[in-house]
Amino acid sequence: MKKVVCIMLAVIITAVLAACGVPKTQHSETQQSEAQKPGAQQPEGEKDLVQISKQITEKLSDSEYDEIAGFMGDQMKSLSAKDWEKIWDETESGFGAFQKTGEFIQFETDGYDVVELELICENGTAVQRTVFDSQGLVAGFFMKAGPIKSDLPEGITEQEITFDSQPGFPIHGTLTMPKEAPKAALVLVHGSGPQDRDSTIGFNKPFRDLAYGLAAQGIAVLRYDKVTYTYGEKLTEKYGSAFTVEEESILDAVSAVNWLKQKDSIPGDSIYVLGMSLGGSLLSSIGKECPDVAGYISMSGTPLPLWKISLQQNEMSLEEQNEAQRAAGQVIIDEEVQKAENISDYTEEELADMTVFGLPGIYSRHLFSIKTAELHLADKKPILILQGGKDRQVTPENGITAWQTALAGHPDATYKLYDDLNHIMGDYQGEAVPFLELLSVEYRQNTPVPQYVIDDIADWMNVRGNH
Repeated sequence: MKKVVCIMLAVIITAVLAACGVPKTQHSETQQSEAQKPGAQQPEGEKDLVQISKQITEKLSDSEYDEIAGFMGDQMKSLSAKDWEKIWDETESGFGAFQKTGEFIQFETDGYDVVELELICENGTAVQRTVFDSQGLVAGFFMKAGPIKSDLPEGITEQEITFDSQPGFPIHGTLTMPKEAPKAALVLVHGSGPQDRDSTIGFNKPFRDLAYGLAAQGIAVLRYDKVTYTYGEKLTEKYGSAFTVEEESILDAVSAVNWLKQKDSIPGDSIYVLGMSLGGSLLSSIGKECPDVAGYISMSGTPLPLWKISLQQNEMSLEEQNEAQRAAGQVIIDEEVQKAENISDYTEEELADMTVFGLPGIYSRHLFSIKTAELHLADKKPILILQGGKDRQVTPENGITAWQTALAGHPDATYKLYDDLNHIMGDYQGEAVPFLELLSVEYRQNTPVPQYVIDDIADWMNVRGNH
């Protein structure tokens, strides 16, 4: 076992795969650009990356896994035919038998070209995301839930928005509005790692589910692409080792609330913040910097120091290893615990050169110092705690039970435990999978946020807002 496992409250996807840019083309199968029309010529020396993406799909659907290596760059050539077979099996397991390709978008980000291609399947739509290097070879590849552009439920509208936050890093998002004037508004804050506005995890989009469901009940919802999703490399260039969760999450959530307050159509005294996973642990920090927040909803969050969650996650993964791996892994875990418990004793220079449970030292010191529950007890604003009974990233013991202990005496704390739901509020159907297969198996089953969870959130907000 070469390194400590670090899932840290949300599954983290490689930055280059998750990075997002502004789409430069969007087409359907029946509405093609001049470059893609039959008989049209590509610029000399330029590869048709959309066509390459479709060829990869064709190879996958025809089980010609050995032939896919020819499309790959050096880093991707390590994937074997068995690996590609597994990717395709997981896709059809999640969405049903593949039928045809659909719409696509192509855009540039961080020096890479990206093609997202819809795969229309028997039970739903997946999106194949292929990242190309400057030579037109595949540098990254994964499947996610689709479609690229969803049909809106009847009675709600959406608009693409941009708001200023940190200088040089404008945030792009979506405001989902009910048909009538909204009763209240909700800002959605992500978990850890670079995530898009839908909080796409595996084949699921829990933030999109929440936005659609709550807007249908009269609540405006603002969701946005996380700054690390859009500007990963640029953030590293600016902040280096000094980057903290303040720049990762808190500042943008505060800016989102302030942006909503300026909208005449939004009731400024009824703006709430929902945080998922890591976001649920940052709510009181967001509220401290944005006093006008009306209340909080923590979904799969914890009030505990977050290194303790990483510790439990690593212990769970070790239980699934052989004896030699457990022994070696325990030594590493003990070292990480020692660093976490003594994080305040390290100098700035030492922190800049170290990690704690896989996270940079300065980032860890700042994150571990946040007194989540103390801040909630101080501001006394309403808080709703939502927890899945089958959550294995933040277990009920470290989630809802810890909240009940930490918030004892809070004047308006409400707790909801959903016995059948997991970390992403999905009702996974199947046998429990190994901890390290949560992303590759459990989260690749399409499990939308249940209507009863959405109803509970809407009811709680309506009562607190006296609507």
